[in-house]
Amino acid sequence: MIGLAHTYDDAHVVFTATSPTPGLLGRIFQASPASPDLDTWAASDAARCDGLGALRLYGETHLDTVRFEADRMVASHGAVAALTAGQARSLGLPGRPPFALAAETSGVIGSSSFALHARWIDGRRPAVARRRGAFLETAQGVFLIPDPQFSLTELADAFEAGSVDLPDHWAALARFRRLLDSDHEHSDPVEMSAFLRGLRIYTGTALSLTLSGTPDDLDFDPVLFDAETARAAEEEGRTLSERDGMLPSELLGDFQTHARTGFRAFDSAKRSYLLGRQSYLIVDDDLEIALQVVREKQQAGPAERRAFAANPRAAIADRLAAQADESSSETDLDGDDVVDEDIEARIATLFVETPEYADRAIGIGLWQPPQLDFLPRPANEWLPESFALELGGVWVHLTPETVAALRDEVDAALAKGAAYVPYQGDQIPATPEVRDKLASVVATQAPEPEPEGDTSDPRGGDGAEPPARTVVIVHENFVEENWAPQGPPRMASAADVPDSVRTPLLDHQRDALAWQVEGWCTGHPGLLNADDQGLGKTLQTLAFLAWLQARMSEAPSGERRPVLVVAPTGLLRTWEAEEQAHLGGTRLGARIDAYGPGLGTLRTSGLAGRDTDDGRPRLTFEALKSSIEQGHGHEWWVLTTYETL
Repeated sequence: MIGLAHTYDDAHVVFTATSPTPGLLGRIFQASPASPDLDTWAASDAARCDGLGALRLYGETHLDTVRFEADRMVASHGAVAALTAGQARSLGLPGRPPFALAAETSGVIGSSSFALHARWIDGRRPAVARRRGAFLETAQGVFLIPDPQFSLTELADAFEAGSVDLPDHWAALARFRRLLDSDHEHSDPVEMSAFLRGLRIYTGTALSLTLSGTPDDLDFDPVLFDAETARAAEEEGRTLSERDGMLPSELLGDFQTHARTGFRAFDSAKRSYLLGRQSYLIVDDDLEIALQVVREKQQAGPAERRAFAANPRAAIADRLAAQADESSSETDLDGDDVVDEDIEARIATLFVETPEYADRAIGIGLWQPPQLDFLPRPANEWLPESFALELGGVWVHLTPETVAALRDEVDAALAKGAAYVPYQGDQIPATPEVRDKLASVVATQAPEPEPEGDTSDPRGGDGAEPPARTVVIVHENFVEENWAPQGPPRMASAADVPDSVRTPLLDHQRDALAWQVEGWCTGHPGLLNADDQGLGKTLQTLAFLAWLQARMSEAPSGERRPVLVVAPTGLLRTWEAEEQAHLGGTRLGARIDAYGPGLGTLRTSGLAGRDTDDGRPRLTFEALKSSIEQGHGHEWWVLTTYETL
């Protein structure tokens, strides 16, 4: 039978196979058996198969801890410490230490004297031993230290009080105490000091709000959750409720309202709170920021409290963004998109919308219907912080601030008769069209002030009324419902991900695709995807459009129609890039650019102005119309802007 040998250093444990001793003839003829490969290690040995399987599973759940090579296996000390005694024995590892492990603390928490201790005890005396990773070297031999004893000794030996602050002291102590409560079926008990035995430390990582009071005098308190409970709820596919809060009811009440030690007893949030005798709460960095926002809003006026309770995520996200801006300015780091995605991911796990919070928020009327005053609004008041824009055939990167400045420079160039404006190494054409596009994007163009004493007729020199614009007359639902969408159900196949989608969809993106297909089949004229930024709405939409095109390719020719994508000016390049990145084959088909220079190829000869001037179309789509008539309309897609539409 093949044997296993192991060696170890401070970082790794290396396993190799040993071949059986050759027989007499083998020794006579000096036959040298080949070195066994890993596949033969577990042959006809169920126990060894169990041990190797345990290490492989550990490596899959703890990256870079177990590595299988051609003729050897390399594992971390944590991996071998996680083995049961039987699994370790099957791999040729030594037995457990014949000593007890005593856990205790010394010094004052928060000071350089604070220390964590994990000592090996032989009877009533300290054991003479040297630890190298998960191996304990003693006069009696070498022993394998199992978990949680291994993790306890690792934490105690690595902790340096002088290099960390008070919150980190609490965090280390909390982990030390949790390890003492670890439920390892085959591990030996750990002797704890009286202080550690009675110590309870709760570590909060997320919060919700419990609402109270009336709509006119609304109040709220935080309810906290730990990471393990949140992870378990996600794996089980259920929503966290206030019953899942990590603090027992009596400790939760003390945390929320205790006059001397509770959350409201301090003007600012803290990293740690005393909950009771030997019971403490510590919070991580993000939760401390969120609790600071909650504490500030608790002390605000009724209107501000109502606004916060209606949308706490926004206020917390703003504070996280402010903190990120401070950090980036101190380190001169760029990457706003990365920062935004990071904040979205953090706020998604930081604030928990429990059923109790949602029901209460709706029940007391926190949401108010919008008051429509019918005043004109800027066209793009939600511009991204930076975006790309095509100006006279030149693509430039802009921000809401630089676009206004560039518009002014184009104005000045037009006044001087200059042909171009230099910008970021490019020459931007100084034309009225470029100036109008900049003005429409920034949406800040104000009417020219009238000269003092000007009494001229604004209608023009002849006093004629300006011509009325020709538009489509539609029913309006601004005040009351005058029109409701009606459409017959549509027949379609299952919402399978099309073959042309080459980017693997995450679970929530598959759900979004199924939801869009369901809405289409039901007959809805449209859907509103309000997923948070960064969750892949563009990919979800592309997947649905690809599904729709695949369905149209099998439908009667009269149902094969092109796709129209209408996007903000600053996101046109994003749509082009996303379609190319996520779809393969012919993707969405031939693209018609109904914006920028592409409009020049579509304009009807001899007609200037806009369709709304007299009702005559200025753009022609003859090639597209011909394809539709021939049953190939689904092989095209049109990309345009809100302004052009």
